[in-house]
Amino acid sequence: KGEAVFVADSVKSNPLAELFAKEGDLDSNALKNLRAEFERDFDGYVDNLLAPEKRATSPSSSDIINGFSLGSYNHYNEFQSDSSASDNTANAKNTNLKAIINNKLAALNLSGYNAQMIMNRAEAMSCGGCHQNSNDTEIAPNVNWPKSKSFVHVDEQGNLSPALTKQFLPARAALLADYWQKTVDRTVEKWRFAEMDVSSARNNFGGYYNAPNNPNEVSFAVLKADGSITAWGHSKYGGTGAPSLSGNGYTKIYSTGIAFATLKADGSIVALGDSSDGGTGAPSGNGYTKIYSTRGAFATLKADGSITAWGHSDYGGTGAPSGKGYTKIYSAEYAFAALKADGSITAWGYSDDGGTGAPSGNGYTKIYSTGTAFAALKADGSITAWGDSDSGGVIPTSINAKVVSYTMNGDISVDIEPIHRTTGHKSAAFVGGYNTIGAPTRMTWSLNAGLSKFSVMLRDTDNGTKYKVHLVAKMISKLGCNFIAINNAATCYGDVHNKLFISFDKALNNNLPSGITLSGRFSLKRLQWPNMNTTNTEMHNFEINWKVPSHSKVINYTMNGDISVDIEPIHRTTGHKSAAFVGGFNTIGAPTSMTWSVNAGLSKFSVMLRNMDNGTGYKVHLVAKMISKLGCNFIAINNAATCHGDVHNKLFISFDKALNKNLPSGITLSGNFALTRLQWPDMNTTNIEIHNFKINWRVPSH
Repeated sequence: KGEAVFVADSVKSNPLAELFAKEGDLDSNALKNLRAEFERDFDGYVDNLLAPEKRATSPSSSDIINGFSLGSYNHYNEFQSDSSASDNTANAKNTNLKAIINNKLAALNLSGYNAQMIMNRAEAMSCGGCHQNSNDTEIAPNVNWPKSKSFVHVDEQGNLSPALTKQFLPARAALLADYWQKTVDRTVEKWRFAEMDVSSARNNFGGYYNAPNNPNEVSFAVLKADGSITAWGHSKYGGTGAPSLSGNGYTKIYSTGIAFATLKADGSIVALGDSSDGGTGAPSGNGYTKIYSTRGAFATLKADGSITAWGHSDYGGTGAPSGKGYTKIYSAEYAFAALKADGSITAWGYSDDGGTGAPSGNGYTKIYSTGTAFAALKADGSITAWGDSDSGGVIPTSINAKVVSYTMNGDISVDIEPIHRTTGHKSAAFVGGYNTIGAPTRMTWSLNAGLSKFSVMLRDTDNGTKYKVHLVAKMISKLGCNFIAINNAATCYGDVHNKLFISFDKALNNNLPSGITLSGRFSLKRLQWPNMNTTNTEMHNFEINWKVPSHSKVINYTMNGDISVDIEPIHRTTGHKSAAFVGGFNTIGAPTSMTWSVNAGLSKFSVMLRNMDNGTGYKVHLVAKMISKLGCNFIAINNAATCHGDVHNKLFISFDKALNKNLPSGITLSGNFALTRLQWPDMNTTNIEIHNFKINWRVPSH
């Protein structure tokens, strides 16, 4: 006795192609925020794409092809995609998405699978993928997506595509046959319960009040295969003796705490149960698409985005917004909140428990609830809450900390907006955050802390292998009054901490395979010392996409005064391929590229060091020279020898007495600098050496 009903249904798995792309310089802030939100939700979408493998250990090719979906939220979807290469999301370069996929594949131990296969599945769910982009693409080991008939699945002569004849239609026929076998003479299979019961409301929605309906707590109602309904339980609250539900054509059952509302195929609604809590007062007419509820009221949404509510006024039964364009309704125990297509929110119901106080403006993407409060999430990650303050209606200010994001493809230097001190030592500094291993989690005080080292976990973008990568961080103030570590604060007045340096530790990362690309994220928190006032918290997020370079040999020295060190010779092969030094970390005025000179004289450069007692910074002048074992040339930092055989085996570095006369006698200065040794003239990076010098020098009497 069923009837065919045609319902308008928008495309649900056609995300904007730009969401799969790598962030571009010309991207709008709105697109950047939407992409960041999409990446946060993508973990769940990968679960949908890997559904066949999660259901069975070794699914068949048919089970795979017919068993997955994308299920992206509608606000990510565009009207349509085309079949051009530029709109093919499987070709996208967003390494964050591939990293998420690789994590899932590793967790499921799916050997032979790779991220590209799962990206191909996502594209197959789109318009362009359905037409032709996904034809014959690999979606699992030895499993390819079936082909369309060129651009369509049914041509003008009525011929069907291989995808339809070999996969989709046979799978649907089997599904229908299975359904009929289960529903004939099997009473237990004939019934479908209400959309929500107490168990599912508590366990399946991340919290009891995040469920779209409040379960009926004293009655059952079930839907039969022919569209009729049977109810039992408390007679006053929707149970036994519900005469208003005669006939059939019902498709779904919704509930409040003590009432039911049923939706028919034509979009009309019939209610039963307690009259004050939604059992009467349902709207007439049809065209309704879904029903939501609080504990004592219903709200229904039409296809045009208009809302009608009924039930107890203290629970949201009155006060629903007029107008159209609403896309979803959320509920707490005593109030509703409706989200519009533009991201604006309207709330109604009991005023103290979320019925008033909804944020103005737009850009909100989701709403969550406790029993008596709501929290709305924006695309930029900020959160606004309202309702009962004891139930989450007021959020800590640290939740909406200022968020600053960076892309880190190598060593990075970023400007940090100063936080002005008020009284006492209230300068700002950083502590560890997400994915920072070994970084301090609280602030300590030190005038000259040196470098801060910590590690992050990154993944190979090709195969998902996880690696521990070591980083070095430091901060300096605008006034140069202190050398600041990640976990330490400056003593400067005014503007402080306006430059943050983070580099990859060459020595500790020597074990990483050269040439692989590693990606991932980490964050640092910026706090206000010493009261740790959360209103001054900032989150600094770093997106890494780093190609591991060829490794340098790293040699370390301690320098308490003038130094002479032996340098292992690099044997020349043909031509003038002798090795020499250029400047590195903290070398001011040292050359950064090599030049040729037979007798260049002395090389002079400077380094910045700090007073060990008070952190004051000083520019210290050094003199460097190199000689070869055979003594055939006097070699400067930036020049190479002409000797055959062993060359460059002695390096001298001294403090320039004349230029350092302005330094206060007797103070102790400390710091670090590095020189880089290259192979001339082809600058072959396989021959690079890093020579690190740690200085702890007491300035002599002049």
